[in-house]
Amino acid sequence: MRVWNYNSSASNTISLSICHPTFDEVLALALHPTGNYFVAAFHALARCYNIFPKSVEDYLDLPIKSCKEMKFS
Repeated sequence: MRVWNYNSSASNTISLSICHPTFDEVLALALHPTGNYFVAAFHALARCYNIFPKSVEDYLDLPIKSCKEMKFS
């Protein structure tokens, strides 16, 4: 998974901020409206992540299998 940084003040540039390896294919992904969290769905589970300035860390595994669609509400 990759987290990109969009900087509108620097001529609308986009740069790679974080690259986080995964153990399985990502089936679905949802970004929280604040931009501080995201959820990624894999074949065996859905995993919640915190986005920090230089890293991504998982904090919760949900027993949801093969989820293909999700969103924060």
